[in-house]
Amino acid sequence: MIEQFKSRRMVGLVIVLMIVCILVMILEGLVTGDGRHHIQVDRNSSSLSHAEHHLNQSKPCWSSSQVDVLEFCQTCEDNLDASLKEICNRTGFIEKVSCRNAKVVVFRSCVRPDSSSFWKFELAMIALAFLSGYGSHRRETSMQNKYFDRINKQVSCGV
Repeated sequence: MIEQFKSRRMVGLVIVLMIVCILVMILEGLVTGDGRHHIQVDRNSSSLSHAEHHLNQSKPCWSSSQVDVLEFCQTCEDNLDASLKEICNRTGFIEKVSCRNAKVVVFRSCVRPDSSSFWKFELAMIALAFLSGYGSHRRETSMQNKYFDRINKQVSCGV
């Protein structure tokens, strides 16, 4: 089926797909924004100390209810409480969330996405797209050559 497309049409299709991907990424960034919910929490409030007691529960509140992220994933600092260091040691990053149902503020381990890995992946996909386009072009050329050779043989035989 791909042999029926001309190379200009294939290049155009690849460009359109790349534009659509970029638009989806921009739209996703606009829709999700920075994802921060503007909830003010006093560090000295009783809800925070109450939340630290919830850290040792077997089932954390974020596994059963919706959460609002108060502080996004950030690197752990050396001056953390002992209860937070255990959470911090899992990934090296920690975020502060507020569980809606329990109405408590808790800390959980998180994984910060690596933007350099994303761009490496994007560059690899662009290279793969060009490589695929080149392979398709070579295949189309070889099939056209086989077709012309078959025509030439038929003409030389007098058919």
